[in-house]
Amino acid sequence: MDKVLSAFVGRTEPLPDRTISVVGLGPGDPGLITIKAAVRMRQAEAAFYDFGDQPWAIWDLLAPGVERVLVPCEIPTADIVKMIRPHVEAGRRIVYLTAGDPLVFERADSVAEALVEAGFAIEIVPGLTSALAAAAYTGIPLTGHGVAGALCLAAGANHHGSRIPAASLATMAGSGTLVLYIAEEHLQRVSEDLQACGLSGQTPATIVEDATEASQHVIEGSVDTLAAEASRTRIKSPALVFIGANAAPRVRLNWFKRH
Repeated sequence: MDKVLSAFVGRTEPLPDRTISVVGLGPGDPGLITIKAAVRMRQAEAAFYDFGDQPWAIWDLLAPGVERVLVPCEIPTADIVKMIRPHVEAGRRIVYLTAGDPLVFERADSVAEALVEAGFAIEIVPGLTSALAAAAYTGIPLTGHGVAGALCLAAGANHHGSRIPAASLATMAGSGTLVLYIAEEHLQRVSEDLQACGLSGQTPATIVEDATEASQHVIEGSVDTLAAEASRTRIKSPALVFIGANAAPRVRLNWFKRH
């Protein structure tokens, strides 16, 4: 792997001066990181990350001695810029790492805008968002001929726990596949809101916890049973909720469970 990665590092231009690479690291399985993300990590001289301090094989991609800086979730973007500025001005190559994709339910978009406003150039390296990865590792086709002709990714609640726009999401779940991020703590309310807007309680629903990792846990049910099942099995974050006629895992596609 090191030889392969070194070959790509040699072919990939280093970032121009004062440019920060905002990198998406995918859903959890290190094997799903893009080659460009891996290259940028190997080229980095300082790495800022916002997904919590935890053991993860991804850190092996950083060169020995690279400084790792945890960005606390509660600090404003202006303070993040202040944290990064001295490293850029010292001429270090910087990566800002985020889980999933930087522009899908992450705050990397506001961080990137703040960096640009502060006078720094950026690049954004996309990552595999967890909805797509969880579907592939669970056997849920997000679209299907004659079954689910549309796909909606939505937040089950905002950071303050506000209610979701249930009417439009109920319509989407009735005609396609709805995937909810940040919904595991509000499942009962989400279920009630969707049903109040006309979605059948018998609509298939699935929760996937720790998608793509060895600890992946899948709960199948329906809109009116999923909250109780999640509570009984103590589902915790990160988890995704799939709702729609096509949202039940297909046995023949559930390859990851068999390994």
